[in-house]
Amino acid sequence: MKSPFPSRSLAFYLPLILSVFIGGSISIIVTFIHWSSEAYRVKTNFEKQGDNLTENLQQNIQEYTNITQSLGAFYESSDQVTRKDFKLFTQHFLDENLGILGMAWAARISQQERLNYEKKMIISGFSNFKIWGKDKNVVNNKTEYFPVTYGEPQQLYRSVVGLELSSSKVLNSPLEKSRDTGEMTTSQPFTLITGGHGFMLYYPVYERESNPQTIQERRQKFKGVVYTVYRIEDLITRIVNHTSVSDYSFFISDTDTISDNSLIFALDAETKKVNISTTIPFSIPLSCETLLPCQRKLMIADDSWFLTIIPEDNQYIIVIESMLLLLLGLGITTLITNYLWKTLSEKNHIEQVVKERTNAWLENTENLEKRIDKRIQELKNANEEKTQILTQMNYELRLPLNNILGFLEQSSYDNSLTQEQKDNVYYIQKNSQHLLQLLNKNFYFSKLISGKISIQRNMVILENLVNSISRQFEEEVKRKKLKLNYYIEPEISRYIKIDETKLRTILVNLLDNSIKFTDQGMITIKLFCDNQAWLSDNNTDSLDQENLWIEIEDNGSGIAPDIQDKVFEPFFRVNKKQGFGLGLSITSQLINLMGGKIYLSSQLGRGTIIQFYLPFTIPKTEEIRTNNQHQTIVSLANNEPNYRILVIDEQQENRELLVDFLKPIGFNLKEASKLQSALDVSRTWQPHLIFVDIKMLLSENNQIVNEIKNLQTLNQITIVGIASGKLEESQREQLQIWCDDCLYKPFSMDLILEKINFYLGVSYLWNNEEVEMISTRKIVKSLNYPTLKMMSSQWLKEVYSAASSGNRSLLEELIQQIPERHDSIINSMRELVNNFNYRQIREIIEPLID
Repeated sequence: MKSPFPSRSLAFYLPLILSVFIGGSISIIVTFIHWSSEAYRVKTNFEKQGDNLTENLQQNIQEYTNITQSLGAFYESSDQVTRKDFKLFTQHFLDENLGILGMAWAARISQQERLNYEKKMIISGFSNFKIWGKDKNVVNNKTEYFPVTYGEPQQLYRSVVGLELSSSKVLNSPLEKSRDTGEMTTSQPFTLITGGHGFMLYYPVYERESNPQTIQERRQKFKGVVYTVYRIEDLITRIVNHTSVSDYSFFISDTDTISDNSLIFALDAETKKVNISTTIPFSIPLSCETLLPCQRKLMIADDSWFLTIIPEDNQYIIVIESMLLLLLGLGITTLITNYLWKTLSEKNHIEQVVKERTNAWLENTENLEKRIDKRIQELKNANEEKTQILTQMNYELRLPLNNILGFLEQSSYDNSLTQEQKDNVYYIQKNSQHLLQLLNKNFYFSKLISGKISIQRNMVILENLVNSISRQFEEEVKRKKLKLNYYIEPEISRYIKIDETKLRTILVNLLDNSIKFTDQGMITIKLFCDNQAWLSDNNTDSLDQENLWIEIEDNGSGIAPDIQDKVFEPFFRVNKKQGFGLGLSITSQLINLMGGKIYLSSQLGRGTIIQFYLPFTIPKTEEIRTNNQHQTIVSLANNEPNYRILVIDEQQENRELLVDFLKPIGFNLKEASKLQSALDVSRTWQPHLIFVDIKMLLSENNQIVNEIKNLQTLNQITIVGIASGKLEESQREQLQIWCDDCLYKPFSMDLILEKINFYLGVSYLWNNEEVEMISTRKIVKSLNYPTLKMMSSQWLKEVYSAASSGNRSLLEELIQQIPERHDSIINSMRELVNNFNYRQIREIIEPLID
């Protein structure tokens, strides 16, 4: 049949497809719900009757097992049971329970007891009594025997008295299990002497009040076993006759898998006839395997029988009803689909209009996206050009500044300068450094926001770092008549691994800001480990690593509450003082980059407290290079060879800076302004080390650079590059091929000498200048028990508590309570507090507390 809408796509007929899908789905779902509910009803009813049948059968079977258990309890509670006692006790059970074929007692007889046992049995009326086994043969040569001793009814058991139970595998297996476990056991079904099929229940009897726990103890204390013989036909018939059976046929087997010889008996629901056979007299329906739980378990002592219930085969009614529901639903779906098919012609016009409008909208959207992409690309290009301009401008400005600072540092080594000249050099150096600092901040900030700053960890001596930064601000602090103190908690490792450059930048920015806004008073730097009581946040996210906490507190003008959240924003300036407003923003971003966090607390007129933490690691022992002295290099050591160093740079002032510094120390130097001339010098002079401007390597002919590299390989020349700014990743990778190392301006001349020592093994003559160390030995000696015994124990406890929490104000209050005549104690305590030596205070006070 040809479609009336051949030009339409599949989407045009979506309502028709949906109607078929939804209608068919609903029909199937309703059919499934009906089927499920009916199946659930049948299953629930079947399970209920099955549970009742199982419970009744299990209850009757339990009554028979209780009889065997009662006989065992009778033996356990008696010192000695005679044949007469046994008969009186068992007669009632045999009369009332026709399913019991017999009950007996089999004593445990050792090899040594056998003769006496046989004589006693002969005296009791069993002439020619012997312990016999299979085929009536006498059993000999065993360590122990289990012969049938008593049995009821006597007319049945007289022929089996003396039967050794362990001589038969069928009888011995449950006997041994009962003896070793102490539990009642069941034998496998077997053919009875009287005909038919039966099984036995064993109950072990141990010496009275012995209560054995292990297998070995049970075997030693085992007296014998009582057992009950059941004829399966009589037992099941009696159970069925005394049980309210359901309308379902069922059968019982001794395995959960039906096979030959596993069936015990079957009951046909129609005839109510019990069938004892090894084959199933009726077929098992498919519903037993897919829908209904037909099989149940019946416990016979330690064994299991399996009850299989045969349901009525009437599930076809549910199938017919479900199919009728499905057909009805499909018919309704067909009517709805036919209606939708007739309405497609009306929707044809609507679809055409929608398609035309959609195409127009898509065309406009595509044009707009192209314009947006073009504009984004233009912005990217402009941003890259801006970055290149800033980088070049920064390089052009930093180059003369670096040269100025280099010559100024060289001049600082000249002892012939007058004090006025030294002051002038210092003033020029300070202003040049300030200008370079502004350039660095601007360039550093652009690097930060572009994500080009990485973490470079190195070993740091905290005390040296903080002392160096403190000395950097020493003149400014003296000029403003401020006091700058720092305290490093003794528990902090002397050597840590952290990015020293970024930590120095952070501390310099924060101290510069504190000094700028503090006109009088004191600025304090504290360095602590984690978990200090005074910290703003004791629960950092970096619990798997150590954190260095630093606090900088000043008595400055403070920060207003409404702008405290803005001070870390770029270009924000308080009171519009000098600078770009980048210092605190760079500080905050650096702390975040290093994995830390910064906190600010401030009050107008009282000052500001800034706390931050940074993760660090402890260096390995072999990484630590201990240096307790500040040393100045005078010259090369005696008997050092003639070291040749070549300096390559286009700028003459750059070459003169290195030459004028290294030549007085004793190095032999030559200069080159071009790579070609440097290549000629390298061939003839063969220098040990070359300092070369990185910019020349990146811009000159690669052929010349490669030739110098070949000379380096042949003559073992060390090449160290000198850069005026940070390098891009691609440039660093290229320089790794040409250079052994790289230095960045401005660099310390000590670093130059250190690199030469590292690569050439140079030895120097040093002029040692001892570093001042603060000792508290005299203070500790004056604060002993005799000097503090006049203070109360409560005062000592309060001092210890205040030192533990770092509460300086409380400590000062407590010191004021010391009598004025003990001025030495007061001065010593104040000295410890001023140096934040709280740990020393705790160590002094702790032995004095009761």
